[in-house]
Amino acid sequence: MRGSRRSTLTTRQARYACQIRQGESRIAKYFEDIDVGYRSLVGTWRLSAEEIIEFARVWDPQPFHIDPAAARASIFGGLVASSLHLFAIATRLFFDHEDCIQIAAMLGKDQIRLPNPTRADVVLTYDTHLCGSAPAIES
Repeated sequence: MRGSRRSTLTTRQARYACQIRQGESRIAKYFEDIDVGYRSLVGTWRLSAEEIIEFARVWDPQPFHIDPAAARASIFGGLVASSLHLFAIATRLFFDHEDCIQIAAMLGKDQIRLPNPTRADVVLTYDTHLCGSAPAIES
């Protein structure tokens, strides 16, 4: 990017603003506007048993997501959230993030790992870190 990122808007920023709650707007940030080393708490979410069951009934009706008794008898030993539910929560938190970082098809999210089941009554924390960058490969 040419010029100072701090004082000059990119072409895309000049055209688009990030819409947030109550009709306010902020300048959208794109990948090229973020410095390597950037860190931010994206958000937190308390996950309830009711929410796990409600989401899973529609999107992932496995017994260990929708039936507490069946979940206790499963390999998980209790009710657990669907990974699809966790991705939906992460997407929502990122959408609401105060820095209005614009994303394209969740690029870079292919390295997310979920090593342990997520149970009810926990607070999920989503933070982000830009550890490097490279020019886009144009096709």
